Amino acid sequence: MRAARGVLTLLLPVMGCTAAGGGGEAAASCAYLVTYRGHAYVGAENGDLEVGERIGTAAKPPCDDTPNDDDPGSPATTLNAYRVVGWDTAEAIAVGRSADDVVFTRVDPDLELP
Repeated sequence: MRAARGVLTLLLPVMGCTAAGGGGEAAASCAYLVTYRGHAYVGAENGDLEVGERIGTAAKPPCDDTPNDDDPGSPATTLNAYRVVGWDTAEAIAVGRSADDVVFTRVDPDLELP
């Protein structure tokens, strides 16, 4: 199998699902989170990474960071998972619709999957 070659440059702030503001009702923001083979990965900031071959499918869970509004939030989706050259897939993967348009993600050891 020929590996897809591309350079990944990404400036993505990593935020958990956190409340913001003081007093009153707080607003929240969903983290960029995907799951792959029993691991939870979060979006990470990194540059000049080489995307390798497709290794499977990752799941992006739904997000409704403002449950009391009329917006249903984003639905669950699936994305292609790619190896990142020089990284073990148990530590990091790239995810996206194609190898040319990916987000670098790293394992979050503090997140436990059900």
